[in-house]
Amino acid sequence: MADREAVCNALNSPIELNITQGQDADITQAQPLLKKIAPDAVRADTAYDADNVINTLIERETTPCHSS
Repeated sequence: MADREAVCNALNSPIELNITQGQDADITQAQPLLKKIAPDAVRADTAYDADNVINTLIERETTPCHSS
């Protein structure tokens, strides 16, 4: 079964999409997706709350926002 990881704009329209095997962890797609975009801010669920993702965002001067 396939899994979809998407980057959406402020209107929740997908602008980037990766399809992976269903058993792959969501976090494995964070860096590949971030390489394709240059956002001012990123809001993601807790599956992406990892130091390497947060550090990449900070290095790129992108504001990480936590979903509630």
